[in-house]
Amino acid sequence: MFDLGIPRMTKVDREWTVCRLKSVTENLDSYRIPLEATVRGRMANRNYEYYGASGVIDRVESYLFDEPLVLIAEDGANLILRNLPLVFMARGKFWVNNHAHVLRPTGVDGLFLVHLLQSMDFAPFITGAAQPKLTAERLMNITVCLPDRCEQQAIVKYLGNAHARIDDVIAKKRQLVALLGQQKQAIINQAVTRGLDPSAELKHSGIPWLGLIPAHWRVVRAKVLFADVDCRSRDGSEELLSVSHITGVTPRAEKNATMFLAETNVGYKVCRPGDLVFNTMWVWMGALGVSHYDGIVSPAYNVYRPTRPDVDACYFSALFRTPSYVAAFASLSTGVTPSRLRFYPADLAAMPTVLPPLDEQQAIVAYIDCATASINRAVQRTQREIDLLAEFRVRLTSDVVTGQVDVRQVAATLPDLTEDELSVPDGTMVEEPGPEDGKDS
Repeated sequence: MFDLGIPRMTKVDREWTVCRLKSVTENLDSYRIPLEATVRGRMANRNYEYYGASGVIDRVESYLFDEPLVLIAEDGANLILRNLPLVFMARGKFWVNNHAHVLRPTGVDGLFLVHLLQSMDFAPFITGAAQPKLTAERLMNITVCLPDRCEQQAIVKYLGNAHARIDDVIAKKRQLVALLGQQKQAIINQAVTRGLDPSAELKHSGIPWLGLIPAHWRVVRAKVLFADVDCRSRDGSEELLSVSHITGVTPRAEKNATMFLAETNVGYKVCRPGDLVFNTMWVWMGALGVSHYDGIVSPAYNVYRPTRPDVDACYFSALFRTPSYVAAFASLSTGVTPSRLRFYPADLAAMPTVLPPLDEQQAIVAYIDCATASINRAVQRTQREIDLLAEFRVRLTSDVVTGQVDVRQVAATLPDLTEDELSVPDGTMVEEPGPEDGKDS
């Protein structure tokens, strides 16, 4: 489907060495030190990367290691779900907490080891259900199959070049998705803040982040329109919903979430169709939306229910997800670091918002659905192509590092790559919190 210029190869038979991981690496876990977020937040000169199970999660003022080392997640649902890389090559000076194993390669090329471990299925070695864990003992006793050093380096070179081609295509498609998203957001912004009549008389809203609005629209406090509802599930049997800045409110079963599930959903907050749900910890990123489901959400979230008949929650979901409102939410959120910011019901209650007539709210929602339908289809099609490319990248890597294809001759014809160009996960700062940050669903 995609011509990436990668030569086809055939499977070959040759001898590789079978050994335990502990025979070719040294475990440095005893040197790890976890730091609380509050401690990290008080540091002044945060020049060094701070690694957790999901990669770099913060920066700190000192370091524990100063050499290229292989890091692998110790715990978290990502050990099973694999939505983020599990294995990283950390370089330079850095700090590691107790949620990532630290390995020093002694009898194997470090970059090859990252590719090899990243391609492995760790499920047979994981313990725990609510909080999956890969213990150091089980990790170090994993059996690996290694070619000689020359072939390891040829594989690293080949994958570096192949991944560069694939990643370039993926990057271009992601740029297209971003442009389509901007186009969609421009349509939404115009509709929810200026209405559908371009000839309508305008007035200043008095809301700093909103500016001009149609003259016949009202400006009220959000507390006039919505009430914070705290109804709890008695048995936790309702459908579990998730709230994100990308998809809004959707069933948890439809998402490949990286966060671990609670042992019970008893006491989770109940929401119903037409409720606005705010992910309290990520409102500053726009993690909110209107629910179209009867279900439950994390007790850490907030459920807001319209209190009057002239409120269309779908309109306000679109309004509150605009960049201007998201920026306002961020400015009002409180916390030590971005990952600790919280937006509370009192903050929403005090916020001013526009209130168009109900028929205009409904017309705006219908217009947005119609005007963005073709954009949504283009995004879905492009995202599917990205997913296929990512799947191909994973399969190619697995085939090469397990010896199913021999790339030595091909690698000899490829250009040498710098250390920065060799494509192995480096744990670049992740957007989502790792299990060490203690977030729930």
